Amino acid sequence: MDGEKLKAALVATTVAEEQKQAEQYLQSHCLPLPGFAPTLLRIIVDPSCDATLAITAVTYFKNSVTKHWKKDEDLSAEEQEQIFVLSDEDKNFVKENIVDAICNTSTLSVRNQLCYAVQTIARCDFPEQWASLPPKLATLLHTDNAAHMLGAFLVLYKLCKIYEYKRSSERKVMLDMMQPLMPILFQRLVHLIPNDADESIFLQKIIIKILYCLTQFSLNLEFLTAEHLDGWLNVCREILAHPCPPTVDVSDPEEAERHEHWRLKKWAAKVLERTFERYGAPGQVESSYAEFAQHFLTTHSIPCVEAFLQQLAARQSGSFVSNRVIHLALSFLTTGVSHAHVWKVIKPHFLSLSEHVIFPLLCHTEDDECMWEDDVEEYIRFKYDIFEDLNNPCNSASSLLVASCKRKDMVQPVLSFIIQILTTRANDPISIDGALRMAGELAAQLTTSKKYRKDCEKLLDAHVINRLTHTSRFVRARAACTLKQFTSCQFNTPRILKAVIDGVVARMLAPDEELPVKVEAALCVQYMLDEQDDKACEFIKPHVAQIIPNVLKLISTTHVEELCGVVDEMMDKFMEEVIPAASLIAAELSDLFLNVIASEQADEMTPTLMSVISTLANILDVVDEHKEIMVAVEGSVLRIVKAVFLTANIDYYDDVLMLVQSLIATQVTVPMWDVFHDIHNAFMTGNNSVIIFADITSVLHSYITTDTEQFLARPERLNCVLEMCKVVIEDMNQGDDNQLAAMKVLEILVLQCGRGVQEAIPLIITLVLQRMHHPFEGLTELQPMCCCVIVACVYMVDAPSIAVLAQLASLTSPPQRGLDIIANQLVLLNNKFEGVHSRKMALLGWCLLLRQNGDQRPSTIAYDPKKVLEQCITLFEGLQKAMKLQAEVKAMDESDSDDDSEGEEEDDEEDMGGKGKKNRHRKMDDDLGDSEDEIDEGTLEYLENLTKARDDSSDDEEGEDGDEAFVEETDTEVYETSMDGEDSPDIFVLFKETMEGFEKAEPTLFAQMVNTLDAETAERLKSLITECGRHAALADSRKLENTGGYQFNMNAPVPSTFNFGGGQ
Repeated sequence: MDGEKLKAALVATTVAEEQKQAEQYLQSHCLPLPGFAPTLLRIIVDPSCDATLAITAVTYFKNSVTKHWKKDEDLSAEEQEQIFVLSDEDKNFVKENIVDAICNTSTLSVRNQLCYAVQTIARCDFPEQWASLPPKLATLLHTDNAAHMLGAFLVLYKLCKIYEYKRSSERKVMLDMMQPLMPILFQRLVHLIPNDADESIFLQKIIIKILYCLTQFSLNLEFLTAEHLDGWLNVCREILAHPCPPTVDVSDPEEAERHEHWRLKKWAAKVLERTFERYGAPGQVESSYAEFAQHFLTTHSIPCVEAFLQQLAARQSGSFVSNRVIHLALSFLTTGVSHAHVWKVIKPHFLSLSEHVIFPLLCHTEDDECMWEDDVEEYIRFKYDIFEDLNNPCNSASSLLVASCKRKDMVQPVLSFIIQILTTRANDPISIDGALRMAGELAAQLTTSKKYRKDCEKLLDAHVINRLTHTSRFVRARAACTLKQFTSCQFNTPRILKAVIDGVVARMLAPDEELPVKVEAALCVQYMLDEQDDKACEFIKPHVAQIIPNVLKLISTTHVEELCGVVDEMMDKFMEEVIPAASLIAAELSDLFLNVIASEQADEMTPTLMSVISTLANILDVVDEHKEIMVAVEGSVLRIVKAVFLTANIDYYDDVLMLVQSLIATQVTVPMWDVFHDIHNAFMTGNNSVIIFADITSVLHSYITTDTEQFLARPERLNCVLEMCKVVIEDMNQGDDNQLAAMKVLEILVLQCGRGVQEAIPLIITLVLQRMHHPFEGLTELQPMCCCVIVACVYMVDAPSIAVLAQLASLTSPPQRGLDIIANQLVLLNNKFEGVHSRKMALLGWCLLLRQNGDQRPSTIAYDPKKVLEQCITLFEGLQKAMKLQAEVKAMDESDSDDDSEGEEEDDEEDMGGKGKKNRHRKMDDDLGDSEDEIDEGTLEYLENLTKARDDSSDDEEGEDGDEAFVEETDTEVYETSMDGEDSPDIFVLFKETMEGFEKAEPTLFAQMVNTLDAETAERLKSLITECGRHAALADSRKLENTGGYQFNMNAPVPSTFNFGGGQ
């Protein structure tokens, strides 16, 4: 590789006129040549090259490593052959020299891209093919050269990031490498702390980030013993307490936040906070960390609290402390509050913290006001973006406030402070906003406390409702938000409840009101309907016709997905009022969806668009019994469906398929048959990568079963389904899930359409038999489903199906009877039929085979009739067990539903003064004493279950005959066929009639079948005969009942002597 030519080409890429030609030359002529990546690396570290050339070279170097280091294993063999990969010689050169290159470059952007390349290489080659890396790093760490140390630290950090989120077993390689290096890192860190130079601070930060990366999600106490971790935690605490040098400029808070000194403190605080929260809180950690948690609480919690209190005191006194450090300090204290040992230290400072730290953080800020003024819609989205809350100190302040007020005698002084602010600072809107927010944060405790809940409505009446008309817009928004938080309040005075509802409705409907106020008011209405139910409905009902259009307009303007819940709640509570307006609502939502999806912000608005679709689905559920309204709504929904398919917007395929499912649940209109073809086209053109067949199975089931006549009226519809099934079944790369779904659709086709699909029977059977010739390595349900499809063909279209089977069987070696194919599969898969439907189909198959004439009957029946009967008995026993378990699950679900209703009633009684038992650890009305630890029983239960799951993981492979392996319902049973449901043929009766006919037609075989059974099997047969008799008697009773006859008594005694021939 000619280095000078390469330099010239790189320089040319920075010249607009030569850029395109130079890039093409580098890609087509230079990249494939041996030595391209090594030459780039030499240019990068060449001191004679200017910064622009080095940056250009490192960009091409990083890209060549990223794209050409290793072939993508997910690509096909043909695609892999077309991809260029760096030679082993070039790779070895790069691995031997890239760490030195990182050490020897001083340009930040170049160093960062080299580090990215190192991470890419390590993902592919470490540790097996890069064994030289650990000793190289160890050597660099032992030098006193700052550049060498920095390079080693950066590479170590990139390696740790690779393993950060991996399982403990996968992290072992990394931990083994780091074990001897951690003491060196620790010594370096201790040595660097007294040095306040920026270079030293940066090195310290990288070391702390490595520690955090190694301990964030998993703490290996063998790798990092408690004794060694003590040293690291002490150093982190020392860094946190270490004063920033006077040279750190804090005049600009935004710039100060980004200063390396405060970034170092942030990472040190993160280590302390994460260690306490995840590993150091007794009663709230996994059992494997229990001993360390006690050690941390005893040894580190108080010194850490004191260090964090020092930071909060500095903020309180007016000194600069970064928001991230404040957030972590408050988070650490929040974790500590639940432990009596820590609370005793925090308690004397809490009221001061609540007034001078928490309260100011909760107040409306200048940044809030600027964002509201500059872009109110962005302000709203910011306030409802959960990701913006993750590191926000005002949210950690709220958490500390709530946690501390669970402690004894804490609520009263805080509440007094809030009321004092609301009373004495009535002319200070910022203070009023902060006080209202504090009150709202305590709403859950106040409304459930026996001491305070009866007075909550008085608090709202005196201090909150009147703020809905405050002159300051952010106070009006905060008042609506606070009322929303108090919606579970016990309203004993209808006047106050009416004032709340009238107030927020007025704010929402006021034409000149600010958007954030309207949003909060709308959400308050939703929460009121949910919490106060009928009492709220009485006051909201007169405004329904105005509220819904206004909420739809708000959704369109703000794109706040939570507002869709307001519409959902209104539809649930005011169905009669909403149904006439359903078409209008659907049209508004459709317009909203289409406008947003066509905008540049569509990608950012995905959650909102999905909420719109969810609301439309709820509308369809509401109006499904009103045919004329359904037709009107369908037009609006179809606009979305057609637009998504027309633009091939694959992100919303699953969502629009849900809408299609709702639209065709009871009828299929002409436009919906057009959608059917849209789905087919999307599937066929997307090569199953756009729409997965398993995802459209429900929709195809509905198309086939909802309007079978119209489905069959146009042959191309059947052909579309068959074509999709054929593609899936013939392609072994489709996966078992898709092939199972395709087989189920074929079964549905045959069982639902019968002789309407007679012409397709040869294709269907051929497809099934082709798949049966391939191995079954995945889902156990797929192979039995293949058998079920053939049974369905013989059952519904007997003669053509038997003819096809005979023709195909004659081609086998040796030739066999056509129905032997079914018999052999039934014998082979006897223990693999699961659930109810599959077992029914297997038994149906045996009944069909037993009913055949001797020349067509499978040889299995003649050769071993006893085995056939034994297999039928086994299938029936499994069927009965599955039916019983399904019935129990259904009864349990109904019981749970009843319990939920009873629970709501009990909650209502609780609100009226009854005694609740929601927290068995301690009564909710009791404050947490200073000497008590708060035990989160939900967390404990989760941790216990997590530990149990890990303990049981090795026992997953249980014996197949155990109850654990029994499957009472398969995934495909959700698709009901003519063999399912109350009106389906009774397989017990069918079997009884079959055996009676078989006894008459083949008495000798029948005798061989039943007379040679052992005693146990004979007893099982007797039980089956009894059950068949019951089902037959019940069927007769139903026939008589339907014609006005008597009703059969299921408890009537069953004859003790009964045989299949009917004689007694």
